[in-house]
Amino acid sequence: MEQSILVISNPISGDGKGSHFVAEHILPLLKSRQYQYEFKETTKPGHAGQVAAAFLQTNAKKGKSIVIIISGGDGTVHEVVNGIGIPSLPLQLVICPQGTANALYSALFPPTNTTLHNVDRSSETPGHSFEDRLKSVDAFIQGKKKPLILAQTSLINGENVVTDSIFSIVVTSTALHASILDTAEHLRSSVRGVERFKVAAMENISNWYGGQLQLLSEEEKPAKSYDSVAGTFIQLEESQTLLAGPFAYLLSTVNVDRLEPSFEITPLFSSTPSSLGEMDMVVIRPLRDPALGTGSQADRAAFVPKLINVLQSAYVQGSHVSLRYDQGNGPCIVEYIRCNGWRWIPDVDDDRAHLVCVDGTILKIPTGGAVDCKIFSSAADTSYFICA
Repeated sequence: MEQSILVISNPISGDGKGSHFVAEHILPLLKSRQYQYEFKETTKPGHAGQVAAAFLQTNAKKGKSIVIIISGGDGTVHEVVNGIGIPSLPLQLVICPQGTANALYSALFPPTNTTLHNVDRSSETPGHSFEDRLKSVDAFIQGKKKPLILAQTSLINGENVVTDSIFSIVVTSTALHASILDTAEHLRSSVRGVERFKVAAMENISNWYGGQLQLLSEEEKPAKSYDSVAGTFIQLEESQTLLAGPFAYLLSTVNVDRLEPSFEITPLFSSTPSSLGEMDMVVIRPLRDPALGTGSQADRAAFVPKLINVLQSAYVQGSHVSLRYDQGNGPCIVEYIRCNGWRWIPDVDDDRAHLVCVDGTILKIPTGGAVDCKIFSSAADTSYFICA
């Protein structure tokens, strides 16, 4: 089948070198293969989605397959998916990673230890060599693709009315992760590269977040919790699906096992994959720690090194999943959950608990409201495919 190809370049993504990479490598490669394409460079936030939607509308009825090559980071891919929404025909995405974390690309093409050691970690595009950045393009040329799962995140006000709804293709979070992303965005101009995320983490590491987490299930997709001793997921009873706070960490992922090239926060996505198109969650509730009391300032200070250890262990092949309290004899520090979705109901008086991060976009839950995150399309019924 003939193809309609759009190349989108975000010139300010990551270290700002994406335009040069596209001009020097991507476009010449396409020309050498005699591909016809349109090229657009983004000029403002949200522009990638607008360009992609317009291209699809123009080309959808031509009887050609649609291919969008994206030079940017996870945020640019997120813009494209949300700009298009649900396409009327299958759509192939090709990624040229030029962002800060490149979570989706890193999960599709995990960098080797050699690659990680040879790349400048202060760079805004860490963990990928020149050759690594062409792997999705190579997969497109070879006709290789895999389905892309979509999650939908909806803000709900105090009257239980949805006020905003967007898709995610990587991560949805609240608590520490959302606070880190919020703070890191304010540090973008003053702290270079992924280091700004580490600075932001230290600014927020002692915060706890009040609220309730309701795990959502379907008949064929019951909520499950991972038992690291048995090495398997155990189905939760209905009474176990409502989790009370406070929380230190709460996020879910789709399509990925990592949020940075070596930060494998949901490693079971790849090592113990779901066949049902579910999301993986990492939840940390400090008061599960037998050594803590009621959540005093002293308790919060005492929990900081344990939380840091969890985050550092995620960089060691996702080993945080097996960490336990009480010198390895207590309960798991991380509650690793697999489910069809979740609802977060923040305490009304906890302003930071109202922050939600969706693929790097920060949203705020209306006062007295909640946020739902659910699987929207699984591998079996998605219209999006990623070249990998």
